[in-house]
Amino acid sequence: MALRCIYADFLHLAIDDQGEPWLQDDAEALEIKAFQLGFLLSEKDKEWVEDEADEFEFYHQALQILTERERPRLFETLCQEFGSG
Repeated sequence: MALRCIYADFLHLAIDDQGEPWLQDDAEALEIKAFQLGFLLSEKDKEWVEDEADEFEFYHQALQILTERERPRLFETLCQEFGSG
């Protein structure tokens, strides 16, 4: 999902595509459940989830947090393996 977000950024810059990836569709296709996301969140991550979030909001916020957390590591790996220019 982090790779999809990086690709969406590329499309935005390359062809001015304003669409954002719908992470929930990807997560549901992969059969990722909300409780699984909860296990992946650190205590610091959980501070960013709204206290009053229902299950839908929690799912959305957790996906965003986890995806953003992995983007720098994924980007660095892509640059090392495939070059940056």
